[in-house]
Amino acid sequence: MTRPPMWVAHPPWVRASLALLAAIALTGCLDLFAEPTPPRDRPDGVVSPEDAALDDDAVDDEAADVEADAGPTDNGPPRVDGAPDTGDGACDGCVLDGADARCEQGRCVIERCHPGRADLDGRPENGCEYTCRADGVDDCNGIDDDCDGHVDESLEPPPVALPGVCRHARQICEGPDGWREPDYRMLDDYEVEESRCDGLDNDCDGRADEAHPRLGGACAVGVGACTQAGDLVCSADGWSLDCSARPGAPAAHDGTCDGVDDDCDGALDEDPPCNGCPAGIEIEAGYVCIPPGSFTMGSPPDEPGFDADEGPTRRVEITRPFLMLQTEVTRSLWFTVFAWDPSMYACDVMCVGEPVESCPVSRMSWGEAAKFANALTRQVNARLGTALTECYDLNNCNDDPAYLGLGCGEGNPGNRRAMPDPGQFCERRNTVPGCTGYRMPTEAEWEYAARAGDAGVWYGAEAGWSLDAHAWYAANADGRVHAAGLLAPSPWGLYDMLGNLYEMVDDYHRADGYAFAGGRDEVDPRGPAGSDAEPPNRAMRGGTYWNEARFLRSGFRSRQEQQDGFHQTGFRLVRTVEAPQ
Repeated sequence: MTRPPMWVAHPPWVRASLALLAAIALTGCLDLFAEPTPPRDRPDGVVSPEDAALDDDAVDDEAADVEADAGPTDNGPPRVDGAPDTGDGACDGCVLDGADARCEQGRCVIERCHPGRADLDGRPENGCEYTCRADGVDDCNGIDDDCDGHVDESLEPPPVALPGVCRHARQICEGPDGWREPDYRMLDDYEVEESRCDGLDNDCDGRADEAHPRLGGACAVGVGACTQAGDLVCSADGWSLDCSARPGAPAAHDGTCDGVDDDCDGALDEDPPCNGCPAGIEIEAGYVCIPPGSFTMGSPPDEPGFDADEGPTRRVEITRPFLMLQTEVTRSLWFTVFAWDPSMYACDVMCVGEPVESCPVSRMSWGEAAKFANALTRQVNARLGTALTECYDLNNCNDDPAYLGLGCGEGNPGNRRAMPDPGQFCERRNTVPGCTGYRMPTEAEWEYAARAGDAGVWYGAEAGWSLDAHAWYAANADGRVHAAGLLAPSPWGLYDMLGNLYEMVDDYHRADGYAFAGGRDEVDPRGPAGSDAEPPNRAMRGGTYWNEARFLRSGFRSRQEQQDGFHQTGFRLVRTVEAPQ
């Protein structure tokens, strides 16, 4: 049997009540969909602040009624937008993605991010949106270990494991590939293969400057007395080696025969008085040493002023050093041996210079000069205890004061001494070979010393030296002899080698010059065996205060009878010396 609807089964009064309630409910539902009532008293639709506040309150009340009708729930959706609750203001039920949340002034904010999560955009509504590794220590691995949105940042690169210029380099982070060594070629001072010398290990192999194996070795700089020892060090430019020492200061003069290059010019004892003589030779005061050597003796035929007795030229070698008096023998030196004066300057031939004892002695014969040399040798031996040997074996020496006295003589105004019989004056029988005492130089020794290593017409001529500064002659002497040593010396320290007085030498003179030598080179020549004149002539060299310049050439020769005493003639002493063994 069919059951009637439930409402038909109720009594009539019940059914009437239910119909009324349904009508009321239907009426309320229809109101919900009705058009909103325009704001009171504002036909233009503009909402005043007061009306807006009333309307918001009405909305809030309606929302509260709906929530109350709904009742509590346990499975509603969580709030994740960070908006405040609209009920009682509590937000303890909010949840943020990847974070612990808390309520702050009615809003859900991030308390802390969960491990491996980070809030990079600063927006709490989306929680800790960034996923990362969470150990907190960044490393070179291509991963954001500290969750700051950056990969491998602010890392302290570890040093490389190499020495030298590489030791300050740092490794480079390559992300997922980790650390790698840098390109060392980008480093200052780095070299793939060491070549520089700068005290650095440029190729980072633990060795510095190995391309320069002599580095640190002994070295010396300078010459002679300026030599200083040091160590080899890197040069300033860094490519080679220099010696750490610096040369000493040179002396202004190198004239001591000490075997030391005192002025540091590479030449040994080259200045006067030593002039390059062997080390150890003792040089007397007033003398210079003439070193061994060779030269071309004589004058070539095309030399201006050439005379036939100056040739033919030949090479001559002087094998032993000898001392030579720096000046012509002066009156003061003469008076140390003899009390008489052959010069007779009172005979209208006055000497210019003070004191008069510094004037050169003159007008002695060759034999008297030889006798003076022997006497001086004996005197020095007695004074110094030396054993010098006399150089002249003389005979026919007349010591009668009548012949030693001077006189101008009638018709003989001081040019020559009043000559007695020539046989009464000293004649050389021979010169003792190898003698060590004082003597006159050989003609070869004289010319060799006068040239002083210069092959010109006179020393310094080719260099443009002024003859007036070095010699008394017709152009500057005013017809008078001058005291010794007033003008400049020769390069070997000899005064008045040219001009002032002729100087007698040891050799005989021949009119045919050096023809006796046959053009052959000679060693330590002693000249011809005799003169081609009678009485015999002795050679004289150097020219006088009375001569023109052409007679002052180094190769010029003159002559004098050996027994004569000529007022323009003097002499100079030498002494052979041996180098110490």
